[in-house]
Amino acid sequence: MTNEYLAHWNNHEMDELATYLSENMVLSSPFIQHVFPETKDSKLVSKEHVMRYWRKVNAEHFMHLRLNALTRRVKKITCEIQIDDTASIMQVTFLIDQYGKFTEMDIRYPD
Repeated sequence: MTNEYLAHWNNHEMDELATYLSENMVLSSPFIQHVFPETKDSKLVSKEHVMRYWRKVNAEHFMHLRLNALTRRVKKITCEIQIDDTASIMQVTFLIDQYGKFTEMDIRYPD
């Protein structure tokens, strides 16, 4: 599931990416404010808002993502994702619902 999600991102397949998100999706990331400065709490709520953000990031700030590590515990997936061919890493935690849709995604960029 996570590899497929990243493949859609890397291939700029935004409509396919959207199929993984629940309607009440919540995205948290410190990068949100760079793209949408009016978003003061670095959080987006709803599939529509998250996809508007993903489309803008993918078009204007594209980075190739590769899964380095994954841990799954029932409805929680934790990933380490490499950005491009650099040493930059994202730590992403996904929560999934009973239908296998992402309900929450928390993105961190460790130092």
